[in-house]
Formats: sequence, structure tokens, C-alpha cells
Amino acid sequence: LMRTEALGKLPPRYCEYLSAIHLGGNRLSRVVEDTLDFVQIEQGERRLARAEMDLAALLAVAVQRSAGMAADCGVVLRLEEDGGPLLVEGDEAAVLRILSILIENAIAFGPSGDAVELRAMEDDATIILEVADRGPVMPPNFVASTFEPFGVGLRPEQRTGEGAGVGLAVAGRLAALLGGDLPFRDREGGGMKARLLLPRASGMRSGVHRAA
Repeated sequence: LMRTEALGKLPPRYCEYLSAIHLGGNRLSRVVEDTLDFVQIEQGERRLARAEMDLAALLAVAVQRSAGMAADCGVVLRLEEDGGPLLVEGDEAAVLRILSILIENAIAFGPSGDAVELRAMEDDATIILEVADRGPVMPPNFVASTFEPFGVGLRPEQRTGEGAGVGLAVAGRLAALLGGDLPFRDREGGGMKARLLLPRASGMRSGVHRAA
């Protein structure tokens, strides 16, 4: 309530303090959630459900969930929505978790005032959910260890402060459990892009555009 000034106007300095507290609390919550997820996966306790889901719709949900963090960091989330539904069978919660980690990572490294761009694509056997930013590129000697736990400091700059370095380790392991992959690559014109690659369920087709 204080942060939204619902109880009255606050001095600018107090608003800055409240924003810092809010960001710090959210960061700590993400670190705890990432660590618990990682331990559960490593102990073989994570069980995946199988149900039909629309990945294009899930991408929109993930964007909505990360909108608050993006606004706090001055980053725009730009979702390309030209295609139709993208139906596969898998675990909705696991896919949303991966997307949230990728989006939050892109927000953390993307320049303030710039955009994180998201889109869904397909090829003959794979569906692709892409998250792209204009932040600093990942050092070549780090790419191979992207998904190792507790690898803090993935890129030269990070606006939201250091986390525990567990989020991408969780995302990579969930992608593998789903039978997919999660490659990172440099983006033309600067920045990085991550692509969640998942196998299409047999007999299912979608209406989104083809992967470039």
C-alpha cells in the first residue's frame, strides 16, 4: 500500500527505499524457490504430469507474471502474437517455471528502457519458445557451464543483483525432463537469446509461424 501511495503521497526518497525493499524481497523469494526446485530435481522427486497444453498461451501467461519485475527494472516485455495455438503434451507447471526463469534472467541483464522479445515458433518436429534480450553476451568460456548450479555472475552486467546461480540450472534440468533442450546463443546486433526446444506430440500441428 505504501509503495502504491494508496495511503497518501510519499517523499521521492521514501519511494526509492520502498522500491529497493520490494526488489530485494522478490529476489530472495526467487532464490529460495530456485534452490528448493533444484534440490527436488536432483533427488529425483520431481514428477511431471502429462496433459495437453497450448505453449503459445503459456508464453503469454509467463509474460504477464513477469510484468511487475520488468516494470520495476524499466524493461519492456514484447510478445509476438501473430500465430495460433501451439498444442503439445507435457507438464504445464514445468514449462511455466522454465519460461519465468528465462524471462527474469533476460530482464536482469537487459538494458533499462530496452525490450525483452518473446515469440513461439515451430519446425517439423520441434516447437520453440524464444526469449531474447539486448544485454551483454555470455563469455565463450562460460557457455559450456551455463547450467551448472551456483554459477553466480553469468554476464558482465546484471541490474538486479546477484542471485544464487541456480535458476538456469533448474531450467536446464526441467527442459531435459520434458525431453527437450535449452540452448543459448549470441543475438545478431548484440545480446543473447535462449530457446526452449520441445518435441511436438505425435499427430499434433499448430498455427504459429515457422522457425527462422
